[in-house]
Amino acid sequence: MKLRRIPIKLEKETWEEQQEAGRYNPGLVVLFRDRRGKHRVPISAGYSDDVEGFRSGDETYILSMNQGLNYVGLEVFRGSESMGDIFVDRDYDIDEILGPRGLNLTDHTIVKRLAGYIY
Repeated sequence: MKLRRIPIKLEKETWEEQQEAGRYNPGLVVLFRDRRGKHRVPISAGYSDDVEGFRSGDETYILSMNQGLNYVGLEVFRGSESMGDIFVDRDYDIDEILGPRGLNLTDHTIVKRLAGYIY
């Protein structure tokens, strides 16, 4: 898998989106562009997460990581359609999936290793 970092923008979801999803607090949405156009999709990241975007072929990978709270998540989109996701939040699981360096690996390596558990 050849990954390249892409520019993304994060926003809070609108009041209407929040109401439609049945949330009491606004979630985050990510904005990105690909061959299919511009996309605005909700993601599971928290406000204090480090969020990065990557692309490989037709798929956009959104990596959310919080080293202080020791968790990582990856969401995969084809256009605005979710293709799958994974969330890992325990030391044992992080070591098992990512290896002994865990969240200290490069973002590219973390995305590649997590993506293997989505497909």
